[in-house]
Amino acid sequence: MKKILIGLALIIVVLLLVVAKRPAAVQTVFNPGNVNLQGASIPVQVADNFHLREVGLSGRTSLDQGTGMLFIFERPATYGFWMKDMTFPIDIIWILNNKVVHVENSVDPSSYPKVFYPSSEANFVLELPSGYAMIHNIKIGDPFSVN
Repeated sequence: MKKILIGLALIIVVLLLVVAKRPAAVQTVFNPGNVNLQGASIPVQVADNFHLREVGLSGRTSLDQGTGMLFIFERPATYGFWMKDMTFPIDIIWILNNKVVHVENSVDPSSYPKVFYPSSEANFVLELPSGYAMIHNIKIGDPFSVN
């Protein structure tokens, strides 16, 4: 009887170790945030890890007017964006040191597989509904902040 109990205890310990070693589930929920650009407060969904940045707006059917998606990177670089699995056009705005450094207006899904790059490094990228940048006169040098 003692050998059976020891055997069961070992099996339970092994199972607990296997469960504990499983990789954590990949986060697919975007955290809410808010940014300020050109005097407007814009609610955003935040993509601040590799998986969320990879998913982005892919597969969605729209982006509500006055909202966006903010991509946060650990260090400045010339991050390229494409329209893979996108179904609607967007504006793409690259930001460094809280200033707009590059704007791509009305990037269409049909542009895939073209990759859009900024003219200089950025540590934030903001995707907005197509036409937002033009309507709100977003231009290089405009101040940007995250709330």
